[in-house]
Amino acid sequence: MIGTALTVVAAFIDLPFSMNFPVALTIAIIKASLVVAFFMHVKYSSRYVKLIVGVALFFFGIMLSLTFTDYFSRGWFTAPGGSTAPASIVSLTAPPNGAEPQKAPEAQKTSPK
Repeated sequence: MIGTALTVVAAFIDLPFSMNFPVALTIAIIKASLVVAFFMHVKYSSRYVKLIVGVALFFFGIMLSLTFTDYFSRGWFTAPGGSTAPASIVSLTAPPNGAEPQKAPEAQKTSPK
């Protein structure tokens, strides 16, 4: 009940420095840890069950780190027409002196031999 009350209070408070998300995430992690430890009986289980839970969390952390590595390494640019397809983004800078933006080169049409 305390965790739910903290979640509701944190949702209605505007914290400085964009700290709302980290605070909400911290509360959620604490609540999830309590659920795993007590309601799933991991705290009072054998060492083998604790090992399995630890290994699962370890690999979950690896999966998240690889996912966020990919997510943060992408360039999030949108072409003037709204497309994010690779062929539609020719340049990341504005055209000089108000000139028209460059068009993507057309694919060469070759006849099969």
